[in-house]
Amino acid sequence: MVEWGCSLGLATAFGLSLFSPACGGSAFETSSDGASGTGNEGGGSGTASAASGTGGAQGATASSSTGTTSTSGSTSSGTTGSGTSGSGSTGSGSTGSGSTGSGGSTSGAGGGSSTSQWAEDYEQSCGNDDECELVLEGDACACPGCPNASVNRGAVEKYQSDWEAIECPPGSIDIVCPAVLCVVKLAACTAMGLCTARDPLYIEAENYERSCENEEDCRVIPTGEACSSCQCTFSAVNQRGYEQYVEDLEGVDCTPGPSVCDCAGPGSAHCAREGTELGVCSAG
Repeated sequence: MVEWGCSLGLATAFGLSLFSPACGGSAFETSSDGASGTGNEGGGSGTASAASGTGGAQGATASSSTGTTSTSGSTSSGTTGSGTSGSGSTGSGSTGSGSTGSGGSTSGAGGGSSTSQWAEDYEQSCGNDDECELVLEGDACACPGCPNASVNRGAVEKYQSDWEAIECPPGSIDIVCPAVLCVVKLAACTAMGLCTARDPLYIEAENYERSCENEEDCRVIPTGEACSSCQCTFSAVNQRGYEQYVEDLEGVDCTPGPSVCDCAGPGSAHCAREGTELGVCSAG
């Protein structure tokens, strides 16, 4: 037993805080091996014992004022007596008892479902470009974007319905979005038979070489969008220009559908010359 003087308010021993109840009262002596401590004041008494203490700071203390029982984050208190225990210990008062705490904490993983939607998760098989339709994929709760993918026409209704059903988190609708200038995309069916979105390729004869000396130098090519199923305009380029035209087409992955256009034939290629000057290829 240790007697404390009136001037002492708070002491710390081995990491534990000990409080003197009153002048002339008694305080518990702290055991460094976690064995036991006792104290009394005004007829009230409390005891605390440590079943197994590990380390110098795992002893137990008790006083006639309200205390806590703790192991690893859990607390309990008696009615008139209390105890503070180290890891794995219990404390009890004269008319109340503490409880054994248990270490650790429980955490849950929460979070809403994804707000993103992707074309690849829907039907994309196709036989030609006409079977595909553009859609917007990505985060449905982000700023509005431009169509950037495509799915089979039969899946479009389901795709749009799922997109509209996505619930955005609070505050996302308050985002200030910049104006968007969309770049034109076209729905296409690749050589692998899958819908995609591609950049258009417009064929203009003026973008290719057209100089000629005679008609044999010229080749007729369709103009307009390279993969259009309705190609009704034509022009002519020279052999070098034709080779460039073919190379440009090889970079386009599309499968035009059957043409429903009633177009005039492409005509034949001509080399229009005046005098000794080189001529220009034309069709008609």
